[in-house]
Amino acid sequence: MPYLKPSSASRGITVEAADVGTTLTISAPASVQIGQSFAITGILTRNDTGGPVQGASIALKYNGTGLGSASTGVDGDYLRSVSLPAAGSYTLRAEFAGMNVGGLALGASSASRTTSVVQQLQQNPLLLLVGIAALIFLLPKK
Repeated sequence: MPYLKPSSASRGITVEAADVGTTLTISAPASVQIGQSFAITGILTRNDTGGPVQGASIALKYNGTGLGSASTGVDGDYLRSVSLPAAGSYTLRAEFAGMNVGGLALGASSASRTTSVVQQLQQNPLLLLVGIAALIFLLPKK
């Protein structure tokens, strides 16, 4: 067996702080039915001015699994229609990795929320009673 000489390697990295922090929001329904498409939306803003960040890529995930990405519009808003595979509770996550805009480094940010996927959405008995009462009220009287 040949003799191997010890070796090592190193490489330096530079971590640069962001010039401006960002804030990312996420919004989605609290509950959806299996197979039902729904919208994940949110807004990306700069912390220094509160202004929107346009043209940013937002990665979307559920429980760590990718759902694709969305781009922010002129108002910093994003939208992606998705559906989840099975009943259960899911943590939805939106991630902005940061980017440079005109020599200014915008920092990374993320947001998350929980959505439940159910077999059938629960009916609210009070809403059903209100609906029945409205129908009775609107029916023609004899």
